[in-house]
Amino acid sequence: PQSGDIFRAARDAYDHGKWDEVIMFMQQVTDAEPESADPWYFIGEAYRFQEMYVEALDAYEKALTLNPNFGPAYVGRARVNMALNPGFKPLDDLETAIQKDPAFVEGYLVLAAYETDHADASGALKDLKNAEALAPGSALVYYEFARAYLALDDPETALASAQRANELDITLVPVYLLLGDAYAANDQPDKATKALQTYVTYAEEDELTLFIQGKISYMEGDYKAALEKLDQSIKC
Repeated sequence: PQSGDIFRAARDAYDHGKWDEVIMFMQQVTDAEPESADPWYFIGEAYRFQEMYVEALDAYEKALTLNPNFGPAYVGRARVNMALNPGFKPLDDLETAIQKDPAFVEGYLVLAAYETDHADASGALKDLKNAEALAPGSALVYYEFARAYLALDDPETALASAQRANELDITLVPVYLLLGDAYAANDQPDKATKALQTYVTYAEEDELTLFIQGKISYMEGDYKAALEKLDQSIKC
């Protein structure tokens, strides 16, 4: 009962992004339940969200030492290894995560994102269909669907998926950047511009934002503005 109360306090801190409190509470749980892998996983997540990747990796490793069948810890380990080394190939960890815990949606999402980014969007669609079956109301699932369909040069389906993600969660900021790209790919520059304006209201302008803005300016025949945006994108 005592560790249960601490765990609930830790989850409340987690939901509010109070990462130092998450670590403090979960360390208390490890003292009360030294054989449990769960608290070490949440300690790893708290470190990961603070971009303290070495500490996060150590926590995930401790979780897996205690429970080699704990799927989420494999996903955490894959994420921090990719952050520490952009050339890291996480497929073994991600596929193991899905094998150990086939109901853990994030395993499919992280795997699909990696596949889309590494020229295997068709493989991503297969994993996303599994994720959709588990979480049909997840905005993140449809966000990744949209990315995969754009990579497969299917702009209409990509746009429909991005719109669905936006309907499910209007606070998910990256969706607006994706909507801008999808609207531009569907020759709808006005809507693309509006979506990008929403995105840059809440996020920093980056090379992808500038590239899409340049593409929109080109579509509208404003070649000077297009060159300026594309030049800025290259310099980012």
